This record gives sequence, structure tokens and C-alpha cells, in this order.
Amino acid sequence: MLGSLTGKDASVVQQEQRPVAKRWILTGFRSHRAVPTTTVWGKLSQIEPHAEVHEAERIADALEIAVRFPERRLITGSLYFAGEVLAHRHAVACEVSDQ
Repeated sequence: MLGSLTGKDASVVQQEQRPVAKRWILTGFRSHRAVPTTTVWGKLSQIEPHAEVHEAERIADALEIAVRFPERRLITGSLYFAGEVLAHRHAVACEVSDQ
């Protein structure tokens, strides 16, 4: 699962994770700096044009996609994104960061 912030180079994350990522699940999250999934997908398609990519509007939707597959899940791209995914998964309230 990948969520990215503006000001960060998501292509670096994508390059680093490429050897271990069987598929990508792109999703937005609650930050005014979150990069739209279409933008992330565009960069990913330049690096890995034949990648299996799933797009989800919300983290809940991304988690539903992820459970369809037996592999372990890697949450990457932003610590704010990872925190929100973990909070959602454990039903813990979280607030939107000003970052």
C-alpha cells in the first residue's frame, strides 16, 4: 500500500520497493499534502509499466483490496500515511496532521 505526500519523491520509494512488491495498492489519506493516486500511478507506470496496480479512494477500501491477496502487506510512502492505516486497522481515532 502506497500513500505519498507532496514534497517527497515517491519514485524513490517505488524504485526501492520494486524488487519485493508483487502489486501496488494506491490510496489517498487525510492530509492536505496527500498526492492524488492518479499522479502516483502516472509516476509508477513510468518506472514499472506492467505493474499490477489497484487504486482505492480511501484507506478502508485499500485494506479491503489487500486482504484478497495472501502476501504480507507493506505500508509505505509516508509515516503519516502508515500511522493512519494502522489507526484505521486498530480502530483508533486519529487526527489529520498539519504536516
